[in-house]
Amino acid sequence: MKTRRITKKLELFFKKQKLTRLEYEFLKGCLRFQQKIPQLTNKQWNVIIRMKKKYING
Repeated sequence: MKTRRITKKLELFFKKQKLTRLEYEFLKGCLRFQQKIPQLTNKQWNVIIRMKKKYING
């Protein structure tokens, strides 16, 4: 099973994108959550994956 963490590479990818305010706040919240608990919840991770696909596909 793959860990559900926002890696530095993924974080840099998102920083290069024009995120909406809601997406930006969600990402910040997930990064804070990650500092306390080793991995994101399934729901958080699914949203991160959807955001990634959205910006990769343009």
